[in-house]
Amino acid sequence: MKRLVKGQTPAWAMLLSPFRYLSIRHEVKDRVDYIWPLVLTLITMGVFWLLPVPARVLGEGGFLIGVRDLIALFAAFFVVALAAVSTFDRKTLDQPMDGTPPRLDGRDLTRRQFDCRLFGYLAALSFALFLACVAAEIAAPSLRYLFSPRVLWWIRAVLGSVFTFGFWSMVVTTLLGIWFLIERVHLKEPEDERQGQPPFERPKSVNRNAA
Repeated sequence: MKRLVKGQTPAWAMLLSPFRYLSIRHEVKDRVDYIWPLVLTLITMGVFWLLPVPARVLGEGGFLIGVRDLIALFAAFFVVALAAVSTFDRKTLDQPMDGTPPRLDGRDLTRRQFDCRLFGYLAALSFALFLACVAAEIAAPSLRYLFSPRVLWWIRAVLGSVFTFGFWSMVVTTLLGIWFLIERVHLKEPEDERQGQPPFERPKSVNRNAA
């Protein structure tokens, strides 16, 4: 078996590299990555629980079919956005963010690096969610055959919650990515960054007593 050359990235790490976006550290990022998607997941599952008539999830006319089509549209957008951000000829994209920049592996990220990580993560997440929809349609008949209704209910509840969390994570992160494309990609001068500063680029406090 061919040994891995020292310093060479393993194949599994290459395939999972889009999810390193979750390793980026920033004071606001946990809200975007976990808190808001979790709140939306709880609301969604609560609504499904309280519906007087259970919603159809699988099969023709099911909820999952519409979500799958939406995810497919998102996936194409994410790949295009990733290519666009990677090739934009804007000097401001290669400048570190002001205030408290996002950090990965102890290094401050530029806007281009952060945006590429963001849209790469969204592309990979959308692929995973799409495959999950397809797998659910394929596995559902077998699960009904193998498990009792009570066990099947728990399987649906757990897997449905995980899928819903992933879906809302995609939606919330997409809105953040769209904001960056609208507001931050087209900066012309570094001093323009002080206007409308978002949490990710909050200006540092100024020492008024400094000479």
